[in-house]
Amino acid sequence: MLSRKQKIIIWVTAALLIQGIGMLILHVILSEKTVKLVAQQSIVMSLETLKNGDSTVSRNEKSSKKSRDNVTNIVIFGMDQEKLRSDVIILCSLNTTRNKVTLISVPRDTRIKLNEAMYTEFQRKYPVNRFVKVNAIHNYAGRQKGGQYALIALQELLGLSIDNYIKVNIESFRKIVDLVGGVEMDIPQDMVHSDIDQDLFINIKKGKQRLNGVQAEHAVRYRADYFHGDLDRINFQQKFMKAFLKELLKVSNFLKINEFIRIVYENVETDLKFADFMRFITYLPWLKSENIRMKILPGGGKYIDGVSYFIFDRQAFLKMKEVLGGSDEPY
Repeated sequence: MLSRKQKIIIWVTAALLIQGIGMLILHVILSEKTVKLVAQQSIVMSLETLKNGDSTVSRNEKSSKKSRDNVTNIVIFGMDQEKLRSDVIILCSLNTTRNKVTLISVPRDTRIKLNEAMYTEFQRKYPVNRFVKVNAIHNYAGRQKGGQYALIALQELLGLSIDNYIKVNIESFRKIVDLVGGVEMDIPQDMVHSDIDQDLFINIKKGKQRLNGVQAEHAVRYRADYFHGDLDRINFQQKFMKAFLKELLKVSNFLKINEFIRIVYENVETDLKFADFMRFITYLPWLKSENIRMKILPGGGKYIDGVSYFIFDRQAFLKMKEVLGGSDEPY
């Protein structure tokens, strides 16, 4: 006798398979615009299917967005193997009116001042300093509170409204890269590094190649021989993101959009309401790669009390916001 969960998985898989076959036929005989419209409708059907099979999601759940209706700021955390530290931090600003997305990479060593409430709470468990690296907040706050606390800390540092957070684990990253057929990259140097504690063994040769999920994970995590350390790694990560988005936004990959949704839905942690998740994911087929901008948080490295930090340049960030779109939309 199949359990309720097994029945749901079988039902969802069958629905996705039927939709995928239908979209394959449409891709052959219809225009790109029509395929995108069908993909958008298919996304809605898949999300509703997942929602109906998830008892934790309210059918009447409404969007949490209350202001700046055309602009949403979301911080994305790429978590390490133990899900205790954020190796990758990206502020994503989506403007559905301008059809543009801006991704601002935040160095994980960014020095951040804990507010009084966080400092007091962390002090009960750890001998923590008032100033910490931003990627350590998850560890101090714990898995349940880590995303929200890191969001608050970044919001206070940047002076910017951030609506939601998304935490992506390594496994889902690998699956998504494999789903789009890998990502073609020109590796700038041999990448060789081992870390037994993290079960990490990197060995990627220099040159142009298509990276699968595991290789992509290794490449974006590598920084062992980079002269500028984390900043060089961020530059590579942004090149990878551009190449990945180029693959993802290919019309042929719209045929896999349902599987993409399933991986994201099952493997990420977020405080996004279901209505918001649906609103953003249905926008995906209409996004153009040329409308995606990438920036790095302005600042520079500095040793303070023997610890290496990235020091945020507030004035440069204010100029960046002014040039790129205004005080509350960072592009």
